[in-house]
Amino acid sequence: MTTSRRSGEPAKVFEDRVTPGRWRVEWFDNDGRSEVEIFTGADARHQALRYAKRKYQRVEEVKLEPYPRSGDEQ
Repeated sequence: MTTSRRSGEPAKVFEDRVTPGRWRVEWFDNDGRSEVEIFTGADARHQALRYAKRKYQRVEEVKLEPYPRSGDEQ
């Protein structure tokens, strides 16, 4: 198994929009294939970033807004 991906987008690292404290790593290759890993616990962000850097090398940490709660739509 290789530890780096040469094609595709940078891996995205972000906090789950539904479950705060859960961090996700998502990666898509040029053919649309994807890989997802989910990390939980006190050091979930650190673990997700470390995993993504080691496996994909190219990493982008992104900040997503939480989904609106029911009744919050305007």
